Amino acid sequence: MTLVLAIKATDGVVLASDSQATSGAETVRTRGAARKLDDLHGSIAFGCSGDSGLRQRVVSELRARLTELDCAAPLEELRPRIRDIINPIQQQARAEHVPLDGTEPACLATLFAAVTGGRPWIYEVSADGKDEEHDPAEAIGVSRHYAIHGMLYNQHLGLDKRPMQQVRLAAYRIVMSAIAVDGTGNIGIPVQIYEVRANGVQIVSDEELKVIHLTLNGLKEQEGDLWRDFWREPDADASDLAEELVGGIQIEKSD
Repeated sequence: MTLVLAIKATDGVVLASDSQATSGAETVRTRGAARKLDDLHGSIAFGCSGDSGLRQRVVSELRARLTELDCAAPLEELRPRIRDIINPIQQQARAEHVPLDGTEPACLATLFAAVTGGRPWIYEVSADGKDEEHDPAEAIGVSRHYAIHGMLYNQHLGLDKRPMQQVRLAAYRIVMSAIAVDGTGNIGIPVQIYEVRANGVQIVSDEELKVIHLTLNGLKEQEGDLWRDFWREPDADASDLAEELVGGIQIEKSD
């Protein structure tokens, strides 16, 4: 399983994921590290969530059938071509499935990010074959709900109006938080990050990730100081404070 997250910035898109791979039967599972983000001709970054065998087939087909020139096309032109590559593989996996002990067919979702004609975009082909462009962020994978919560929590920051350096810090924090609270054991460290700009895709190095981690620790300390400095005891009684918090809306009590 995988968690892949994409967030727009003013100068591109940040694509981040965990790096834990699981394999084997349900009764005997093994874990290992795996790189889960890929790129097409250095122009489009993408990550897959789901069956590793399907992922290999999708990556191979995308690279074989999309040229460097294709990857420079606007999303409106590229979108049907990407889906026409991925969807038949998804359908074939369902058709080839042998239901043993109630197992489900292999499935795969894919999240793409690029900047074309100065426009950053995020595009998904979901596990059921549906496709959608997302704005300003999206996540796929077993712990998607944690990532969505993290993006909602950071909504006030207006990340799509912030530079890549700040957005990648937020993406790192969201993925790390998802790993920390996930109870399935299907996602794990380290975090992987790709930066996608108009001039291409760049992998964030391990050294840069260490700097991001240290920066995040410093930010958390500053947040703690900010909360301590901000907090004060209310100078109004409880009823006045409650009315202020709900904007004067009258709330009827139920028996």
